[in-house]
Amino acid sequence: MNYPENIVYDFDHKALSAYLKTSWFFKWFGILGIFGATFALMPFAEWLEGEVLLGKAIFISMWILIGTVGVSTACYLLFSHFRASATAKTIFLRVEGSFLVTGARTGVFAETRRVHFRSATDYSVEETWLMKRFGIKQLGINTSGSGPKARILIPGILECERVSSELAEIDSQRE
Repeated sequence: MNYPENIVYDFDHKALSAYLKTSWFFKWFGILGIFGATFALMPFAEWLEGEVLLGKAIFISMWILIGTVGVSTACYLLFSHFRASATAKTIFLRVEGSFLVTGARTGVFAETRRVHFRSATDYSVEETWLMKRFGIKQLGINTSGSGPKARILIPGILECERVSSELAEIDSQRE
């Protein structure tokens, strides 16, 4: 069989960067929103005993909202903003012989995965509502392994449907 030995796939780095930044901000907001609502009410526990007046309820709601947004934004800026940009700039997917190689470098962290084609069980194209908003899709690769690393998600690939079909075709040629 004659199949390609080396292929490099392109990404929409700008849209991927915007998507990752937004997605990671929402994650910080969701995580800290749950804890923020709980901890923001602690100082008011005694004050809330008895009847709750509308003014108290509005004050507490604003306290929770400002605290959650402020802390979420600070955590996002400290831990995720530059990491999202670095991930979007350095993400890659390529075919090297009988392996799929994917990964990204995010400054301090770097991950590269080499997956043999015989380990890949199927390829899918996925698009969440947020991805649709930024005009990107992600390639999902299920592998024969188990655990959290068994599924590989690669967002931001240009012409994702074509790439998925091409990888499935290369995979079938190698069997």
